[in-house]
Amino acid sequence: MSFLEAADRYEKDPSTLNKLDIITNAAGYATLLNRHIGKEDEVVYTFAERALSAEDKERVDVETKEFDEDPENKSKCG
Repeated sequence: MSFLEAADRYEKDPSTLNKLDIITNAAGYATLLNRHIGKEDEVVYTFAERALSAEDKERVDVETKEFDEDPENKSKCG
């Protein structure tokens, strides 16, 4: 059952069982995100560290800081 299905069922019947379905789906999503972040850390960033020139890394660093400091982006990213 998907998260949306679980939420829909809970809306129609706010039972403990339906609440547990939502919690189970949320926990599964959190696990998926953690695995994704781990893959980025272990694969993508290590590849970029090896493959990018010092100039490219500096440009990425500057652009990332600019993005993080932009108030419009802060409201979108939490």
